[in-house]
Amino acid sequence: FIKDPNNKIKSVSDSPSGKISSRAIELFTKEDIEDNIKYVSVHKNALPERLANNLLKKLSQDSDNFTPNQFYLFGKKCTSNHLTKMFSSREDISSGNTRIYYNSYSLTGIAQYDDDLKMTQLLIEYLVNDCIAQRELLPYQITSPNWKGDVLLVNRYYKESNLDWHSDKMTSIGPQPIIASLSLGCAREFRVRKSYPSNSQIYTIKPPHNTLIIMHAGFQEEYRHCVHGHAKNAPLEPHPISGHIRINMT
Repeated sequence: FIKDPNNKIKSVSDSPSGKISSRAIELFTKEDIEDNIKYVSVHKNALPERLANNLLKKLSQDSDNFTPNQFYLFGKKCTSNHLTKMFSSREDISSGNTRIYYNSYSLTGIAQYDDDLKMTQLLIEYLVNDCIAQRELLPYQITSPNWKGDVLLVNRYYKESNLDWHSDKMTSIGPQPIIASLSLGCAREFRVRKSYPSNSQIYTIKPPHNTLIIMHAGFQEEYRHCVHGHAKNAPLEPHPISGHIRINMT
């Protein structure tokens, strides 16, 4: 089921046949999203338009070191159908002198931020830290003086790409992490549900180009999220710059 902008609830199908394969409520406004999904804040037009468009152009066309994720599931090696690249503003990381672990894997080949990414880091840091300052801290929440965006994971999604249900592994990033997720390009379904029980209500968000979603402390512990698979025969509105490519900057 989805709630349209006129506050009417209607059914939605995940498949061309019309068969409903899962129940979901689509949330449209910032208020609806933040009221229904705990530990999340939404910020549209997070970057200046020219900067957001420049990033989208470069990251959707960049062919250097964008690779599929590889992971093990029930002992079998699997490969993702989207591409990933890591960046950092820290020279000790991009030079390989300091190791970065993500989902328990040591990462190599980390690229250095260019001028656009350095500007993006400053703007996102300001926005996230301002948002943190206005929120009540959780019990036992570990805080540092300032949230830093000096390491960046870029995921490039195509029309057929998806990312299954998961929460980001805290073995690498620590408990109660704060993660900023910027969507550029084609709008795709970002789905969220509570980890327990497994049949919790599913909420759907379609973040438009240049939308920042901040997953605050507590989100990874209580929720799972995914990039929902797009039905082959279903229409997907292309973005004027990137077509059906979606860039996610985490």
